Amino acid sequence: FANREDYLKYRRYRRYAAKVYPYAVEAIKLFREVEYATANMKDRKRRKYIKQLHKDLKREFTDPLKHLTKTQGLILIKMIERELDTTTYDLIKDLRNGLTASYWNTLGGLFGHDLKEGYIEGKDPIMDSVLQDMDISYKVPGSGSVSRG
Repeated sequence: FANREDYLKYRRYRRYAAKVYPYAVEAIKLFREVEYATANMKDRKRRKYIKQLHKDLKREFTDPLKHLTKTQGLILIKMIERELDTTTYDLIKDLRNGLTASYWNTLGGLFGHDLKEGYIEGKDPIMDSVLQDMDISYKVPGSGSVSRG
């Protein structure tokens, strides 16, 4: 590390990454399974399926995710974006709709996050080194799709 501040930042990021890791793994797993389950569904049925899943997940994950710090939230977002190789904005837009994606992008902007930016390797070397240590890939059994890891 170039200096002590970078080292302390790395340690803090590692600690935060360990805390949000289970949520990232679950998010990747759910996304891959939804992608697989809805691949052959008609649009209306797909939206209905996703809406019901959203209600169930909201009940389960709202409280724990509410208590994350801004940095923990950023690390969680970057973990998911890195694994899925797409921006959070596009994920929300695909799974919900453009209005909801715009709402969350605006709300994220208030906290200093741009959901349209996505994960850019090399932008934050400390974040890169922390995320490289975390394996959050998931393959849907029987799907034949392989995620990077």
